[in-house]
Amino acid sequence: MLEERDFPLLRLGEVTLRDVKAAVDREGNYRYHFKALDPEFGTVKEEVFVDGAVVPGWEGKIVAWLEEDG
Repeated sequence: MLEERDFPLLRLGEVTLRDVKAAVDREGNYRYHFKALDPEFGTVKEEVFVDGAVVPGWEGKIVAWLEEDG
C-alpha cells in the first residue's frame, strides 16, 4: 500500500494516469482500473488507459486496481 508521503501534493482532479504509473513503478504491462461513481450505475470500476487522462477520485481518495495485461 502506498502512503500519502509517497506522492507529490496533487489535488483530486489533477492526478493523471501518468502520475499513478510513476508512483507505482512496476515493470510489465498493466491495466489500470479506478473506483468511480457513475450517475446511472452507481459505483463502478472505470478503466483508464490514456496516460494524460485524469483518474477518478472516490470519497477524497484514489482507489485503484492493477491487472497484469498479458
